[in-house]
Amino acid sequence: MIHYTEFKKISSLQTLRIRRILSSFSSYLAGLKIDLISIKIVHIDNFLAELNQRLAPSTYKMHLYCIRKFMKYLYQERGILKTDLSLLITPGPRRAQIIPPKFLQDHELQSIFNNVVLFSKRDFRSYAILHLSNEFGLLPKEICMLTLNDIRFGIAEINLRSRCYEFELWFPLSENTLKAIVLYMVKARPQSEQRSLFLKLKSPYDPISPPNVCGDLSRLMHKVNLSASSYWLRNKYAKNMMEQGASTFEIKQLLDYESMQTAERYLRIHVKLMRKVLFNETL
Repeated sequence: MIHYTEFKKISSLQTLRIRRILSSFSSYLAGLKIDLISIKIVHIDNFLAELNQRLAPSTYKMHLYCIRKFMKYLYQERGILKTDLSLLITPGPRRAQIIPPKFLQDHELQSIFNNVVLFSKRDFRSYAILHLSNEFGLLPKEICMLTLNDIRFGIAEINLRSRCYEFELWFPLSENTLKAIVLYMVKARPQSEQRSLFLKLKSPYDPISPPNVCGDLSRLMHKVNLSASSYWLRNKYAKNMMEQGASTFEIKQLLDYESMQTAERYLRIHVKLMRKVLFNETL
């Protein structure tokens, strides 16, 4: 602590935080009967992994920073460590990435479709949005970006411009999804010069926003007593892709994810594939 207070010029509050963190780390090492000279990166990783499970992201980040600086101090200032372990310490996956993504079960999705009642204009709009979300795993913002120009009604194709593919791609539309879109356009879509596919139901009939999409889908889910969100449909779509043999790279490309880590989350809900990867089991 003398090193921190005298040379780093930190506040008394920071000093107290660092003291608590290092005291916790010291207790952890004492429990394993490990002295400072014997510290290995595996010990640090295990300690940080435990913290990552129970601390808020900002608090965990502070612990990570402090342990990393402490390792550098033991190596550079004191010469206790023969290797600079600070260079080997990397952040663990965020808790949001550790927790498997939630998705709709087959029977839950079927229950939603079975309980749709096409009576109001909002019903027709929600029904078309449900079909598109289920068939392509579209985000609410992607639903909002769809235009009339993105659909070829004569040959049942859709262009997902919201996903930044290297070249224009047209995807086949299922008969049920095409019918749901046509029903919405005939029964519920306001007469407007707007080219957006989905419009608000009251004048001036502007394009819908993501909260409108989430609200429509949540309304359908609540009718069958499901506390789910629009993202559960996307997660189910990705899970189905993986179970049909798609790789995590293909999921990343098709759903336009920025990183492989995001796509790899779906391994956690594909139990059979996870067991094959981890335990070399035959499926």
